[in-house]
Amino acid sequence: MFRLRLPGDAKDRRGRRCAASKLPCHLSEELFLRGGIFQPKTPPMSESKTQTFAPRNARERREMQIKQGCKRGCLGCSGLIVVYLCGAFIWAYFTTSSDQKAREERRQELSGSYEGKVQFIIEGSFSTLELCEVSAQVDGGYAVHVKWGLGDNWSNESARKKVFMQLHTFLSGASKKEDLSQVVRYWFDPQIKGVDKFGAKSVVSAAKIIIPRETINKIQWDDFDWRMLMDLCESEGMVTWRPVILSDG
Repeated sequence: MFRLRLPGDAKDRRGRRCAASKLPCHLSEELFLRGGIFQPKTPPMSESKTQTFAPRNARERREMQIKQGCKRGCLGCSGLIVVYLCGAFIWAYFTTSSDQKAREERRQELSGSYEGKVQFIIEGSFSTLELCEVSAQVDGGYAVHVKWGLGDNWSNESARKKVFMQLHTFLSGASKKEDLSQVVRYWFDPQIKGVDKFGAKSVVSAAKIIIPRETINKIQWDDFDWRMLMDLCESEGMVTWRPVILSDG
């Protein structure tokens, strides 16, 4: 077997330096075989490894179990939250689509007459609507009677505020709707839970509010809030508050 040696003392290949090359013996041989050009080998990069230490006692074992349990619990909670959000989104999507479909069907149902068009607008403006009557007037135009519920737990002051905030929202929009241009008079009849003089609980009318079209057209709604609307109706005699002992529900 032919063995190649470099000049010098290169018998020991385990770390002794060659006399001729002044390099470790294994590097000297590589230098020779590569034509005299020193190209040391780059050691491969060691891959990062995750070391896992076994618990040394019962306490460490318990702490490790708690940590693993927390990780599993966090992942479980995150999964439940994702499922809940997806379910809520799907429910909201289908509910909205269903409501829009029902609303469109209702619009088509009422679109055959002027009274039906007014009815459709009123239904969309009062979520707790109980009654909407649209009647033709002898002298022309239409009168609209609206009755809606205020819900529970109101004081006299908060009930008045609620009534005129709703009326302000509706009337400011109604003044710009072409489909309501033929309405010459509105009669608003807010309903509230009360107690009569005999102590019986019932739903009663909190006020009678009549607002003509002329008044609506005169108001500059951009600079007119609900307080001004209430003051105007009271000063012009367009509202009659009915004494009601409010029920506690």
